[in-house]
Amino acid sequence: MRLPTSTVSRALTRLEKHLGVLLVQRSPRGLVLTDSGKDYLQSCRRALQNLRHGRDLLEDRRSRPSGLIKVACPVTMARDTLAPLLNEFLERYPDLRLEIEPYAASWDQEPRDDVDVFFKLRAPKDSLRRVRPYPGRRSTRV
Repeated sequence: MRLPTSTVSRALTRLEKHLGVLLVQRSPRGLVLTDSGKDYLQSCRRALQNLRHGRDLLEDRRSRPSGLIKVACPVTMARDTLAPLLNEFLERYPDLRLEIEPYAASWDQEPRDDVDVFFKLRAPKDSLRRVRPYPGRRSTRV
């Protein structure tokens, strides 16, 4: 790791103090792991392996998303904007399912909790919701 020996030694001493156990035997010839040190090292290796496995699972999910996405939007947006994009989108992400719930644009509908993406022409009444302007549209402050 290209760290000074003194830095590693201080960190090891702090770890031993924190754990309340001697991890290495120090001698003029170097360091030797104690039984507790060997057990701790094996446990840490397993933990790191689990973390790598978790990272790999998330990366796989990020590269190949799956599941259901519920979208609510005005009927005209579903027809004119989303429909032309659907074939390419679903070819690119074959494990995704898309459920589009169109509504009349004149109807002042509020987002439901079971909807993942909600397109609204007016600012929501609930100021806790995250609002982002649709690309290509003028943004309004909420």
